[in-house]
Amino acid sequence: MGVSVPATNLSLWDFACTVYAQPLVQQACLDLQDQQDIDVPLLLFCCWSGLGYGAADQQALQRAVAFCQQYNQVSVTPLRRLRRQMKVSYCDNWPIVEKRWSLLREQVKAVELESERLLLEGLESLLSGYMPKTGSKIDCITNIQYCFTGVDIKQQPIACILQSVCGVHSENLGPMSVNRP
Repeated sequence: MGVSVPATNLSLWDFACTVYAQPLVQQACLDLQDQQDIDVPLLLFCCWSGLGYGAADQQALQRAVAFCQQYNQVSVTPLRRLRRQMKVSYCDNWPIVEKRWSLLREQVKAVELESERLLLEGLESLLSGYMPKTGSKIDCITNIQYCFTGVDIKQQPIACILQSVCGVHSENLGPMSVNRP
């Protein structure tokens, strides 16, 4: 069961939301983000571009990696850190209402999500000069392995996302090795 709408018919944001809504994908994304420091928006970009544009050229992927690193450093990562810190830092003896603190945390969460949306829009714009073409699961995998050197595409969280995106089971993934220069 893959995403039923071709990637080129969806914006990267809509594609990411569609994939994220698939069973088990949310947890897989959180596991990759929290346990392996994988940039999930970049991972989803690799899948979206692989399906909608084929294997991206190395310059486009290098620009995507560089953009994500710079953008995350100043936007997504600090917002995520703040949101997580707020979740555990409320003190009962503070002269503010806990409910208001929780509402403020939800506002930070909304800003974090909007920041990720802007990141995805930026990634999508990197391919604005490219002609869409029908890509494949191999193109997704090639893009992933270029952007995430040394990542094991057969590991459960990535296999779960690939299954959702292209119907690829981890046992059907052949050995592939792409090293970024």
